[in-house]
Amino acid sequence: MSYEGPDRRDIDAIIEKAAKEASVETAATFPAVVKETLISIGIDTSDKIGMQRQMSYLRESAHRHEDPEVKKDRDWARRTRQRCEKFEAAVLSRLGGALVMLTIGIIGLAITSYLAGLKFPLG
Repeated sequence: MSYEGPDRRDIDAIIEKAAKEASVETAATFPAVVKETLISIGIDTSDKIGMQRQMSYLRESAHRHEDPEVKKDRDWARRTRQRCEKFEAAVLSRLGGALVMLTIGIIGLAITSYLAGLKFPLG
């Protein structure tokens, strides 16, 4: 006796059953997922009118972000922030170098005064 595997009708029945189960599960979880998503972006789902106002505001603000003037302002702010970060990094590296040089100078002064028999002014 040989086994030929499932018939095409069996496969179709399995696929149809899986699709029905998936749609039932999706229909049950979809409202909860939508509610969690709305809450995560800061929309109060308990007040339906307030929720519509907040969604309207979000739609308007999305359109504002597409405005060329807003894009120019955003790009200018980004460039300014990047320049400030570069300036800050340059200043900090120079201050770090100055601190290292000061430390080396103090150590050199201490060694020189010790070798000369002088008392170290800080100790």
